[in-house]
Amino acid sequence: VPGLATARGAVFKCAPMVSTGSKRLRIRPAREQDLPDLLSLEVRAFEDGALSRRSFRRFLSGSGSVLLVATQERMFAGYALVLFRPRSRIARLYSLAVSGPAARRGVGVALITAVEGIARRRRCKV
Repeated sequence: VPGLATARGAVFKCAPMVSTGSKRLRIRPAREQDLPDLLSLEVRAFEDGALSRRSFRRFLSGSGSVLLVATQERMFAGYALVLFRPRSRIARLYSLAVSGPAARRGVGVALITAVEGIARRRRCKV
């Protein structure tokens, strides 16, 4: 989809941190209030196979997943979803999407850096 940065199904082992240099970019855990923005971006980014509201809710509360959102100047800029299996040292970047207006501004890199840090704290191989 033009104007959107997306990825689905990548498997990664934790990598070194990278700084984006953007002071206005905020990465935080997703909340229930983020569902409308998550769903809107998801449908634009992944027309076929978009995650459902039910799936996002499950990922919000699941211990085997981390769902982060990025906001830039109070606007929803993107999200990253990482899945963890019990007793495994591999984190799976399941989905990553950045909105068109936030594309090419370091949002994707910042989201990946954030989930890598979380994966590292969960003792993923580095």
